[in-house]
Amino acid sequence: MKDDKAIPIKDSIGFNLIKLVFSIYIIIATLVTLAHMATEYFNVKSSVIQDLQLYQSSFEEPLADSLWDLDVERTKTITPGIVKLPSIVGLQIYDLGNDLISTNGLTPANLNEQTSGILPTQLLVHEFPIVYTKENEKAEVGRAAFYSSSDVVITKVQAGFLLIIINAIIKTTALWVIFLYIVRPTLIKPIEILSSALQNLTFDKLSKSKITIPRKRHDELKVLEQSINSMTNRLAESSDQLNELNQNLDQSHKLSLLLLRGVTEMKESREKQDSFAAVSNAISEAIPCLASSALYISYYHQNNTPSLDASETPVIEESYRQKGKIEILVRDAQIHSKASHAEEKLQGNLINIPLRHGKELVGSVEILSKAPVSISLEEQQFISTLIPSLIISLEDISIRSNLEAAVRERTADLQRSNHEIAIKAQELAQISQSKSQFLSNISHEIRTPLNAIITLTEQHTEHSPIQDPVAVLSVIHHSADNLLKVIENLVDFAEIESGKVNLNPIRFDLETLVSEAIDNNKPAAQGKGLQLKLKTKVINTSLFGDSKRLLQVLNIFLDNALKFTNQGSVILNVSQQASNNSLSQFEFSVRDTGMGMNTEKIKTLFNIAGQESVPAFSTHTGHGLNLSISKQLIELMGGELKIESTPDEGSSFSFTLSFKNACESEFIEDK
Repeated sequence: MKDDKAIPIKDSIGFNLIKLVFSIYIIIATLVTLAHMATEYFNVKSSVIQDLQLYQSSFEEPLADSLWDLDVERTKTITPGIVKLPSIVGLQIYDLGNDLISTNGLTPANLNEQTSGILPTQLLVHEFPIVYTKENEKAEVGRAAFYSSSDVVITKVQAGFLLIIINAIIKTTALWVIFLYIVRPTLIKPIEILSSALQNLTFDKLSKSKITIPRKRHDELKVLEQSINSMTNRLAESSDQLNELNQNLDQSHKLSLLLLRGVTEMKESREKQDSFAAVSNAISEAIPCLASSALYISYYHQNNTPSLDASETPVIEESYRQKGKIEILVRDAQIHSKASHAEEKLQGNLINIPLRHGKELVGSVEILSKAPVSISLEEQQFISTLIPSLIISLEDISIRSNLEAAVRERTADLQRSNHEIAIKAQELAQISQSKSQFLSNISHEIRTPLNAIITLTEQHTEHSPIQDPVAVLSVIHHSADNLLKVIENLVDFAEIESGKVNLNPIRFDLETLVSEAIDNNKPAAQGKGLQLKLKTKVINTSLFGDSKRLLQVLNIFLDNALKFTNQGSVILNVSQQASNNSLSQFEFSVRDTGMGMNTEKIKTLFNIAGQESVPAFSTHTGHGLNLSISKQLIELMGGELKIESTPDEGSSFSFTLSFKNACESEFIEDK
């Protein structure tokens, strides 16, 4: 046995068994020894307490006489002698008033000061009353406490503890030597022989390997020897079978690779001849004895493969003939029976291989060879697995050709449809543009007569013979004016939609403009009893921009806020956000205390088609078109509209715009 195979003594079973048994013994012996030492400790402790009780009978009388005579000095003289006794480390004497008369040695009062060991010192106390006896009369004159300590107990048991430990060590050592002497020849040595034999055991020498343990008794080791020898013989037989299996596995692996290659080539084939060539090459390479043979393949196309529907599977009648290659003939078994090609067979060896899908027979392969051949079961399985892939490949190629023709036809149809859709889309765009133009033209035509009506009503208001003509004509004028506003909004909206709105920047005073917006809406606010407030905080008021569109936007927001507010106030707030030499930025907000809106209502706020209609004689027009116009005008001027609203609390419409500075202005206080 080589040194590198030797098992270290610390890793051997025998050594570890001895170590385990010895460890258990050590634990048990330690526990027994500790129990013995604890018993000895408590016995000595009881003896010390008995000594304190004996000292009571010896010193109670002199202590009683000194206390009876009220001689404190004599009492203090007695106590030092008591403390010198072996079991006493301290004492305390109290009179009848529980006042401390004398103390000496170690007591609870100075325990922490006089002990410095690793383990804390515990005091053992014996308290007793001091009784003075005279002429058969007894009287208690005080109380005494004698103290001993755990250190006194440990000092008395040290010798006993040492003997106990030495005894345990001697027993343990003797047991270790005896156990090692007995176990090594009976257990460790046979195990070493067995281990060495197993280490030298090699897979190629199993038949020659035999283990022999020199042992006369038929014990467990002998049974282990016989079992290992029997296992070695079985392993030798299995090794021979494994070698044979490896050879078959190599052949199966080769067939699997060829099968995978053949299936892959057929899958990638675009022509039927390529699929036939892949099968012929695969079979010729896998089974060389079949070179120049002929394969007659009969199949039932409706059951051939579950991946193809029977009604869509084409009937295949194909053949492949090439000099020096395997010839292949594929026929539908339902159309051509086996007898139909029997005349084509030459005299030779015929092998028939069934084709199955699960347990169902789906066809057969007849191999005709001029020379006698014999193929294994694995080779037959190779052919029976490869041929269905050939049938599928031929069917796929046929189906693929039909699908490609159908795709080309469908693509042409889609191209024609897309061309028609493009023409329709162009026509719809032209119709939409015509509608916008029509709306613009018709609005201008309506505006002309309405202006004439308003002018005539204004001229005849003071000269009409009708009773209360002023009120009548005022209503007519007001209704016509509202109608004009609607038409103007329609014109603005149509122009914005068609991209014909242009900004006309002029020089204007911002303070004057916002005041005009407030004045325009004061009558409506007073009519509903609402407070209309203006708050401004700006520096530059002389600006350059489209003041007409800005005033239009402010009027729309103020009119909308007054329309939907029944009580409270409407506030227009204008504040300057930033400014430089050329530009000034302002934030405009209109806040009301009206009915407010929820989130869903805000989403549909600018949907003109979804707004509720307003009666012809209402004092306000619908807000959908107005707000849509204002939103688009703000975006046209470079701003963005923000809306904040809470149901039953009110709404806030705010936006920020920048204008060019026309001149500097002084600070305008809040109004």
